[in-house]
Amino acid sequence: MNTPTIVNNTFNIPPADKAVGLYIDGGSDFVIEDNIFLSTDYSAGQYGIIVNEDSHENEIYNNEFGYLSWGFSNQGETYDDNVGICLTCNDFHDNIEDISVISNHGICENQGSYSEPAFNLFSLGSQNTYDIYNEPRNINYFVTSSAGDNPRFFPSPVTNPTVNIIGSPTFFSTDSDCLTRYDNVGVVTENTTTIMDLESDVSDIDLVLATLTDNGSTITLQAEVENATPTQSTEVYNDLMTSSEYVSNTVLLSSVKKEYVLNNNMITDVLSVNPQGSKDQTILNELNNRNQPLTQNQWDQVLAGQETIGAREDNIAVKNMLYRDINKLETNITRIYLEDITNPTSS
Repeated sequence: MNTPTIVNNTFNIPPADKAVGLYIDGGSDFVIEDNIFLSTDYSAGQYGIIVNEDSHENEIYNNEFGYLSWGFSNQGETYDDNVGICLTCNDFHDNIEDISVISNHGICENQGSYSEPAFNLFSLGSQNTYDIYNEPRNINYFVTSSAGDNPRFFPSPVTNPTVNIIGSPTFFSTDSDCLTRYDNVGVVTENTTTIMDLESDVSDIDLVLATLTDNGSTITLQAEVENATPTQSTEVYNDLMTSSEYVSNTVLLSSVKKEYVLNNNMITDVLSVNPQGSKDQTILNELNNRNQPLTQNQWDQVLAGQETIGAREDNIAVKNMLYRDINKLETNITRIYLEDITNPTSS
C-alpha cells in the first residue's frame, strides 16, 4: 500500500488481551491524524496503535487515545540515524501507559524541539503507570510552557533516565497549534518549492554541525584526547571547552576515560557545557567508574544537563523537524497525484 492514510476514524477496541485498534507493518510513509482510539476497560491488555519496523520520518498527529492499556507502542526498529516516529498533539487519557517504547532503537530521539514542543496531553489518575515508558536509547521530550497552566502537557511518570524532559519557552495556542491539517495539501508546485527550501535549511544545519562538532574533526580531537599526557591537561581541557557545545559523545567518552589527564573539576566543566553527554548512559557509567569519585555537587552539575539542551542538540532537533516537514510535503504530493488520476499534470 502506498502512503497508508488513516484519518477521521473512530476505533472502538474490544476490552480483550492483545486487541489492537491499528497495526502498521513495515517501513513506509503514513498519515495517521484526527482519529479516536477508545476502549472500555484499560486493564484488559489492549493497544490503540502498534507500529512495527518503521524508521521513516513519520508522525502520529492529533489523535485521541482513551481507556487503553497502551495508547501507542512499537515493535522492531522505529528509529534510524536521527529520524523516526514522532508523536505530537495527541490526547491520551485514562490509559495505563500512554506511550510505550520497548523495541530495538526506539522512536525519534527528539520528540519536538526547543521552539516547537510536542504538545501531547497525557493521562492522569491512579491507573496511570507511565505517561512515557522507554526502554531503548534516550529520548528528549520537549514540554510546552503551557504545562504550568495545564499539567496534562507534562508527562509524569516517565522512565528515568531514558526520558529527558526539556522545557520549551513556547506556549500552546489554540489558534495556531494542533490544527486539523489533512485537507490542506496545497498544490504540487508549492509543495516542491517548499521542499527545496527545507532541504536547503537541512544543508545549512549539516554545514554548521560539520564545521563546529569537535572543531571540525572528531578523529583529530579524539586522538588528541586519547594520546594526551598529564602535562597536556590544560591544553586538552582548553580545546574541549573551545568546542563546546559541540563536542561529540565519542570524544566525551574518551575524555571521561582519561582521568589522569582531565581531573574531576575539568571533566565536570566539559560535561556541564556539553549537556548531550549527561543523556548518554555509557558516558555516565564510565564517569561513575572513575577511581576518584565525583562529589555530589559535581554530579548535580553534570546531571543538570538532562533537563536542557546545548546548541548541537538543538540543531539536531530542528533537523529532525525539518525532515518530518519534508516527509509531510512529499506525502502531500503523492496524495495529490493519487487523488487526481484523471489529469495529474494539472495539480
